[in-house]
Amino acid sequence: MLSRRRMMTSLPNLFVFESAARHASFTKASEELGMTQSAVSQRVRALEETLGIALFTRSGRSVSPTRAGAKLLREVAFAFQSLERAVDDLRPRAVRTPVTLSASTAFAAWWMAPRLGLFHAACPGIDLRLQTTDRDVDIVAEGLSLGLRAGDGHVDGCDASLLCAEVIYPVCAPAWIAEHEAPACPDELLDHRLIHLEEPFRAAITWDDWFAANGLPCANDIPGLRINDYALVLQAVLQGGGVALGWDHLVRPLIDQGLLCRLSIGSLDTGAGFYVVQPRLRRRDDPGNRVRRWMVEQARREASRP
Repeated sequence: MLSRRRMMTSLPNLFVFESAARHASFTKASEELGMTQSAVSQRVRALEETLGIALFTRSGRSVSPTRAGAKLLREVAFAFQSLERAVDDLRPRAVRTPVTLSASTAFAAWWMAPRLGLFHAACPGIDLRLQTTDRDVDIVAEGLSLGLRAGDGHVDGCDASLLCAEVIYPVCAPAWIAEHEAPACPDELLDHRLIHLEEPFRAAITWDDWFAANGLPCANDIPGLRINDYALVLQAVLQGGGVALGWDHLVRPLIDQGLLCRLSIGSLDTGAGFYVVQPRLRRRDDPGNRVRRWMVEQARREASRP
């Protein structure tokens, strides 16, 4: 049995042997280890002399482990893997930071979810938690990182960054246009099945508001399908269920993909916007800063595209 001192001096040779035996090639081992081929051969020869056995069968330029070499490879590979695991276990784990974003189901489903791949690439190390609610919660009182809010950006105790303006126009599925004559003016929309959003808690633009803004004051109780969740409104439109109001920041990607059609018969810019809000009292290195900044920059990049 080799003494511990002799074993320690042989460790560099064992590393070279493991690579050469695993590849069955001195050339590939030299490339992997950044050594010359002759240096690999010398290391292997030194190990063989120390052990007093042949570890490789040499035939011209090719080499292959002997039975003893194959056995040593198994043991050395296992030992190296155990050593790697032990060292890895001692390393401090990367700290993953949670950030909770409070938003509507529609924003989470149709804005945030399609961009999660971009988000994770830009913000590694952050565990995003999407908290969907049917009303705007007090993110300061609830201890949440961020919120998405419509309006003028004023939220008590919060800083706000504009994500996008609130612009609304009618949309439908291509199949709906194929089956029905496209309306040429706002009043012709009344001949179509309209899908209404009836928000139970948040204020939201209605078809009455849109018609009034486009010069057609309309009687209440316009017929059509009524849904209290905008995520489901969009799903109904995509399935060819009728015409709905489309909030630009949510429907534009669907239009670009050919999944929805924008009806060019009037739009409504409310003058309001959608804001990413964040508690004002926070640490300078709060991870929510990165998420908020990424959201705003991503929206700005998309808005600048033709």
